[in-house]
Amino acid sequence: MRTALLLLSCAIGAGCAAGPDDDDVTDSERTEDAAPPPFVRVTDEAGLDVHVNGGRGAAVGDIDGDGWPDLALAGEEGVIGGGRDRLLLNTREGTFVDVTDAWMPAPGGDPNLTRSVGAVFADLDNDGDQDLLLARSGFNRALRNEGGSFSDQSSVSGLAGPPDQATTSFSLADFDGDGLLDVYAVNNQTLESEPGPAVPGIDRLYRNLGDLRFEDVSDLLPEDLRSGHGFSATWIDADDDRDLDLYVANDIGYLVPNQMYRNDGDDGGGWQFTPIGTACGCALTIDSMGIAVADYDRDGRLDLYLSNSLAVGGERLLRQSGPMEYVDVTALTGAVAATAESRTGWGVEFLDFDGDGWRDLVVSFGGKEESTPAPNRLLRNVQGRFEPVPDPGFRASADSRGLVTLDYDRDGCTDVLFMNEGAPPDLYRNRCEHENGWIGFELVGSTAPRDGSGALVKIELDGVTQILPVPAGTSSVHSGSDRAVVFGLGAGADQVDVLEVIWPDGRIQQSLAVAAGRYVEVQQTP
Repeated sequence: MRTALLLLSCAIGAGCAAGPDDDDVTDSERTEDAAPPPFVRVTDEAGLDVHVNGGRGAAVGDIDGDGWPDLALAGEEGVIGGGRDRLLLNTREGTFVDVTDAWMPAPGGDPNLTRSVGAVFADLDNDGDQDLLLARSGFNRALRNEGGSFSDQSSVSGLAGPPDQATTSFSLADFDGDGLLDVYAVNNQTLESEPGPAVPGIDRLYRNLGDLRFEDVSDLLPEDLRSGHGFSATWIDADDDRDLDLYVANDIGYLVPNQMYRNDGDDGGGWQFTPIGTACGCALTIDSMGIAVADYDRDGRLDLYLSNSLAVGGERLLRQSGPMEYVDVTALTGAVAATAESRTGWGVEFLDFDGDGWRDLVVSFGGKEESTPAPNRLLRNVQGRFEPVPDPGFRASADSRGLVTLDYDRDGCTDVLFMNEGAPPDLYRNRCEHENGWIGFELVGSTAPRDGSGALVKIELDGVTQILPVPAGTSSVHSGSDRAVVFGLGAGADQVDVLEVIWPDGRIQQSLAVAAGRYVEVQQTP
């Protein structure tokens, strides 16, 4: 069924699969009168008991165009007992089916010298479907979605990169406004044949030429600042000038801190990026792994949350106080997730797990200092302050790395998938045991990137505004979450008063009185 909403052409994504019967779930820690934890593990029931060994990154994307999120899991072939990258199709019945052999070409090269670390879906050739990038130690892979299978474009795309670089993630955005997604490759280290201290990697920036062909334009950024132990990056309009700036998170930050590059556009002498990490208050010298972006305090500005190790202070919440101005409010808001049992944070995402309209936080943990698997953590946002959820339902079966958020059963409540070291991933279904309203949006661009990457979605309800960016490539760490954006609306809400979409090319579209409790496909007007 389709309906028109003023300036927007919208489609309702109907039908939500039932999850597994909660009566079958047992929890020895649950008392008879206690409420069940908000999440329940459904890995086996969903068909995700898949061994990929490395277990660092996952990607969410709709590869077959049916409106339901599918999965790619990064694998390590070259490790004894390891497994190849996996592609899993959503059956729309609460399960996934492995279509790796049918869809994905096998990688070339010596499997003992290459392994996948990160994964992200994006429409790289702007043809309306989701292609796949795999970040690897060794040559990266670029796979074109041909509709029923992927073809390997790695060698001709220009994205394979140097063979001696260990790429951890990709962040994507149309930084030059031509309607095509460009790629920033985060490289953690340079691969060495001799043992010794890790040599920093050198990040690379690629401009999209069309037809899944890219040129290396890394010289737009200073090489000395691109040389670090990077784990993730995000594109964000940090100065409110309607183009996307770049923020990079580095591990071992005392060598090369986190970097912010202001996008200054082309004044006729070529494209310009200006490093302003120190001036913006965001050049952190910590062990940064993952980045999450959201407006946690509902003031209309996008804030940054970074995972970190407890040894150097734990996670950091940077509140945006103005254009290119950030303030560390971690202590003020109680936003540290790390504990004595969970000391090294990796994947991190904002989500509204209870639908109250405030963005909560989920963080994955794992590291060599823990003698047993480190519990993953959930922080509830209570009107701008964070409180740990004592028992979110997460069970530490192995050390986790990347995580993704997705609504795999399309019931309007956000689920979480953790990638684990040496073990299958863990999928946790949101029990959705609340009566708060919700609305979700899936964007389709025309002059902007077709998959909506980099757009900003705003809703207004009863005078309160919420904003969310459409993820552009990697979010969390090593991983790319669901591109559909979901807002919790609180109790009794059955519509939003105003919907506004700011596209990456600066165009703004609005609709009034949009019915909630559904997914809405938003078409960009020409």
